[in-house]
Amino acid sequence: MTQRFEKLKTLLKELFQLDQPDLDFGLYRIMHAKAAEVTQFLDKDLLPQVRKAFEQYQPADKAELEKDLAKAIEQAQALGADPETLPKVKDLRRKLAEDAVDIGGLEDEVYDHLFSFFRRYYSEGDFLAKRVYKPGVYAIPYEGEEVKLHWANRDQYYIKTSEYLRDYAFRLRPENEANPMRVHFRLVDAAEGEHGNVKAAEGKDRVFILAAEDCVAQENDDLVIRFEYRPATLADWHPAPGRGTLGRGTLQRAPATTDPGTGTDLGTGTLGTGTLQRAPTTTDPGTGIDPGTGTDLGTGIDLGRGTLRRAPTAESHSPTSADQREAKTKPPAQKDLIAIAATRVLAVADASLAAWIAELGKPHTLSSGEKADYSRLEAHLRRYTARNTFDYFIHKDLGGFLRRELDFYIKNEVMHLDDIENETAPRVEQYLSKIKVIRRIAGKIIDFLAQLEDFQKKLWLKKKFVVETNYCITLDRIPEEFYPEIAANDAQRKEWVRLFAIDEIKGDLATPGYKVPLTVAFLKGHPTLVLDTRHFDADFTARLLQAIGDVREQTDGMLVRSENFQALSLAQARYGEQVKCIYIDPPYNTDASAILYKNDYKHSSWMSLIENRLALTGRLLGTTGVICFAVDDEEVSEARHVLAQFFPKEVGIAVVRSNPQSRKAKGTFSPAHEYALFYGRSSTSTPGSLELTEKRMARYPKQDEKGRFAWMNFIRTGTNDRRADRPKLYYPILVAHDNTLRIPNMTWSSELGEYGEYVLNEPIRENEVAVFPVVDTDEGQIEKRWHRGHGRVTEEPDEYRARRDPDGHVSIDFKTRMDESSTPVTWWDSKEYASANYGAVELKALFGAKPFDFPKALGLVADCLRAANANADSIVLDYFAGSGTTGHAVLNLNREDGGRRKFILVEMGDYFDTVLLPRIKKVTFTPEWKDGKPKRLATKEEAERSPRIVKIIRLESYEDALNNLETRRTDTQRSLLEAPGARGADGLKEQYLLRYMLDVETRGSQSLLNVQAFKDPTAYKLKVKRPGSDESREVSVDLLETFNYLNYLIGLTVQHIAAPQTFSASFKRDDDPDLPADAPRRLLLDGRLKEISPHPTPLPASGAREEKVWWFRTVTGTTPDGRRTLIMWRKLTGDPEQDNLVLDAWFTKQGYSTKDYEFHLIYVNGDNNLENLKQPDDTWKVRMIEEDFHRLMFDTEGV
Repeated sequence: MTQRFEKLKTLLKELFQLDQPDLDFGLYRIMHAKAAEVTQFLDKDLLPQVRKAFEQYQPADKAELEKDLAKAIEQAQALGADPETLPKVKDLRRKLAEDAVDIGGLEDEVYDHLFSFFRRYYSEGDFLAKRVYKPGVYAIPYEGEEVKLHWANRDQYYIKTSEYLRDYAFRLRPENEANPMRVHFRLVDAAEGEHGNVKAAEGKDRVFILAAEDCVAQENDDLVIRFEYRPATLADWHPAPGRGTLGRGTLQRAPATTDPGTGTDLGTGTLGTGTLQRAPTTTDPGTGIDPGTGTDLGTGIDLGRGTLRRAPTAESHSPTSADQREAKTKPPAQKDLIAIAATRVLAVADASLAAWIAELGKPHTLSSGEKADYSRLEAHLRRYTARNTFDYFIHKDLGGFLRRELDFYIKNEVMHLDDIENETAPRVEQYLSKIKVIRRIAGKIIDFLAQLEDFQKKLWLKKKFVVETNYCITLDRIPEEFYPEIAANDAQRKEWVRLFAIDEIKGDLATPGYKVPLTVAFLKGHPTLVLDTRHFDADFTARLLQAIGDVREQTDGMLVRSENFQALSLAQARYGEQVKCIYIDPPYNTDASAILYKNDYKHSSWMSLIENRLALTGRLLGTTGVICFAVDDEEVSEARHVLAQFFPKEVGIAVVRSNPQSRKAKGTFSPAHEYALFYGRSSTSTPGSLELTEKRMARYPKQDEKGRFAWMNFIRTGTNDRRADRPKLYYPILVAHDNTLRIPNMTWSSELGEYGEYVLNEPIRENEVAVFPVVDTDEGQIEKRWHRGHGRVTEEPDEYRARRDPDGHVSIDFKTRMDESSTPVTWWDSKEYASANYGAVELKALFGAKPFDFPKALGLVADCLRAANANADSIVLDYFAGSGTTGHAVLNLNREDGGRRKFILVEMGDYFDTVLLPRIKKVTFTPEWKDGKPKRLATKEEAERSPRIVKIIRLESYEDALNNLETRRTDTQRSLLEAPGARGADGLKEQYLLRYMLDVETRGSQSLLNVQAFKDPTAYKLKVKRPGSDESREVSVDLLETFNYLNYLIGLTVQHIAAPQTFSASFKRDDDPDLPADAPRRLLLDGRLKEISPHPTPLPASGAREEKVWWFRTVTGTTPDGRRTLIMWRKLTGDPEQDNLVLDAWFTKQGYSTKDYEFHLIYVNGDNNLENLKQPDDTWKVRMIEEDFHRLMFDTEGV
């Protein structure tokens, strides 16, 4: 094959994710398993179709005609004749001039065009819109809008929201829980990595570079390797000497670290007292240890004599020699920097780190089980950099996009009218054939790429499993019957000591003091202690929830550990249009807080991140709701454009003096401010007041769904209050005898009266009186005017009332609201808004240290919530929750005014567990803290106004969904695909490979819903990534909670979750004597179902046969149209006959089939025959949980 063919094939392998066999995560792992098959398809099937398409021109092949001509000339010359006089030579020359087809040239042109087209749009795992119209200019879709908002990634989902950039971790000994040898790759703060305030230049690729100073350190029991993330410079070929402090040892600059074969300095050198030498080549095959020297050749560490030797990995991957580096004119690429980093780290000679270095230097084990020719350290470096370099986006419709772009490309890059007008018919036919071939082959490549992208989109958009559910509940909400179990729980006690310092509580005559174990009396004396159900077993939690009753109504907060897109997606049905206020503080995208973005796409990456999430946000916010969006100058223009797409009303923009000291800047103004952007769903979205003092609230003593208000006379007073000032605001209001009021049908006439007046188009009814804005004075009646026009009175009837005095005189009042009388100004300069001062101080008071960078000031967030009109019964959402300031602010507002605002906080970072959750627990316990300890206990009023229940859920991540994929091709599928009729262009095998393979062969994977595993709803397993790590652990999915959320898609409101019930049963066969001897005998229960205690006596360990039991758990709720719904979960034993017989008996035992307990809709897992129990007049329907679970999980409508 030609060079152009090979170049195209290399590109296609990159596009098909086959070019990085060392990346064994996500979809790369799946595609590697299919690599041989896909590569064979490219080599043997797809690309050879190009040559086959031009076979019709084989008789006129230019190369063959030239061979024939040369042969004819040679023969003529051998005979001594003049070749040019021979008819054969003349005919061949004519064919060459008129009919010859350069088939090889045509093939190369097709390969070139295919390469150019796909190379144009593809960049490191993503497809970007780069439609070239002419050199340097891109064409974008425009449909005649007044203003067109467009960015490079507009049609894509931004998916790179994981925490890998800042902190990537792995275990060198994952099986050893006591000493797992955990390693962190940690990115130094951007401010630290700017090197003399030199910012990352736009247009330069940022790469991962081992930090010059303190690059390796031991922190507690973990090893931390530090990196900078910035554009590389020539100096990075020669890392500058640094302090290199390594916890218990010191990294020293060595004079002569050598490159293989040259002895040149790689910037590491001889360390401590060890000598850097060429590693021996013989090792013990089982251990990798040189039997003669004791040297571990994976690391170069001499385990016997402490001599450091050159590790083979570092040598084999060393980028260049010193002489070559000296001549370099370009900075090192990421591949070179990985090798430099591996060399430096593996050369560390600190004795206290020898075990770490030895493990890091061992050969990496591939997913196939084979040993790689590079170290474990280098494998993780490659994975770390790849995770943060590739796959930033998933296209929403890659197939449609590429097909449109292909047509555009062919029209502008391939098809030229001059070639058609000026050529002969045969040439035009060849030209059109080339276009057809390009289009056909490109279409097949697009089919395969669309399959890959659509499969990833399916995983991204599917509703994610709830992998863990817990509850934080204050003790005053827990029945006292549970107190003895709580007092005996040592894990809970230890958490209370750590968080609340309860061990320092001294008793007095009224309140018991702390002692171990805790006493019931101590628990009763501290009602705001927060119990976390994660410290208790599932049985305790189930019994507790059942005893509490309506858990949903008492839940005042929810914390979700999840990627925020996934949390918003799952919340759509449950909280659709119910959220009154949203506050988000997304990354500002400055150098100090940049999101992970593809090089050259910093702003467009940020816009896609925000746009994807605001699209979901808009459907959660109520029609009167307001979103507050915190941002600074870096992205404020982009933020306003994107917000306006989903929230039509700009409620206001506040400039916040959040950094009075200002931030250092070079060559620009020093910023001391940021912005709070307030946008609303509709014209009814209005701002709230910031002056919520007790005195002010007393002026507005009443409250409705819109907030606090007071009644005021509807007649205008003060300036411009006369009829003459606003004649059209002088109109009649008709009041009936029951004080209902209305505006009559009337028409304005400017010809009547002195000022003009309204003419009634209908008579006044007998029971009505017309009320005008007229007041009696000593000087007579004065015609005033109303506060508002008659149209508004008609639209808002609930805002007005009629009132009669004892004399029968009718007055009209209207509701005046706090937010209408004192709306916020646009300049916010309170000193309490300074996050660097107040935010940090507030967290230090809670934790005694600085657990989180750049926390928002509590006062600023509280005022943002007030300005966003978060009234007393609002649901407040923050899906960039960070340290939990929004939840803290909601809690404080409730304590101030006695409201019952509820909060939903979404966060995916490690500080969910280290900062956010502990913060909510702490401020629930008591409001005042100092140095991490409570200053006092909560008052009775504060306790009553604290959150009652806070629910914590953790969701499956997108990466979890990828990592739980398994591929399987059945024997039947294999035989069909290998059948002779399935082969060839457009055959079954090609269609399957291009369009269906991933969907079909991953079906039944745990993350794609393995319905077979529903037989035990408590044991559905999923491998879930450990927080802050690249490792996974197997957990049991909370199917019950997941299905509860999915059922919100059909509007189900969950009202009660019962504790599990377990039963035993005995069976017998029907002994009906009338049945033939060989007739099947019906299975019957032998007696009644026997309920087993939730605390059964353990069975004997030796030889005892485990008794078969049946487990049930129910959830009840109501649909929006009032239909009662029952969800029944059960564990199946594998014997369908027994399982269904027990189900029928249990169902009847519960009385569900009677009129008093009738449900309209019943869900149950597993095949069943409940329908057989229906009476003629029963109306309930039975559905299988598995079927609706699958339908609802993959429902992407509106996403």
